[in-house]
Amino acid sequence: MNDQLTKAANYFACNPGDTEARLKLHELVNDCNSIDQLHELIGLDFENIDIIILMRIEDLLNGSDYEIYLALANWLYHFGEDDQAFQYLEKAKRIQPISEKLLGLEVWMNYNTQPDLIRDLCKNMLQYYPNNKWANNLRKKLEENGFLDEMDSPEIKLKWN
Repeated sequence: MNDQLTKAANYFACNPGDTEARLKLHELVNDCNSIDQLHELIGLDFENIDIIILMRIEDLLNGSDYEIYLALANWLYHFGEDDQAFQYLEKAKRIQPISEKLLGLEVWMNYNTQPDLIRDLCKNMLQYYPNNKWANNLRKKLEENGFLDEMDSPEIKLKWN
């Protein structure tokens, strides 16, 4: 692994307010063409570093991997960037429209919408994945209450987490 990149990432993880360190990390990440090296840094600092790494990996993959779009959608949604998150979800749909991971994330990201939409999304997911316990539990809650007052997140294991 590029020692300079690793050192910069570790330093920035401990000093996220350091603007010069952020700029240096961006520069090193943008110069790195090894997806494997970048992937090793994911998880070092979810809040401050992962998005930098994920964006570079997306660039290197050049639209060929739907899971990078799901990882970006998940990160952006987590930090309240819903419009961008849904754009990445749509990019993932163009590549793999009926993936269990995608359908679960789509339901999750629509939590604050109308119960009918969540019900329809669950129904769609269960059409392809009838044994998905998470979607079945949501469907049951919606049938019993007509709405969701809470929603557990789906277990979505992505290769870019």
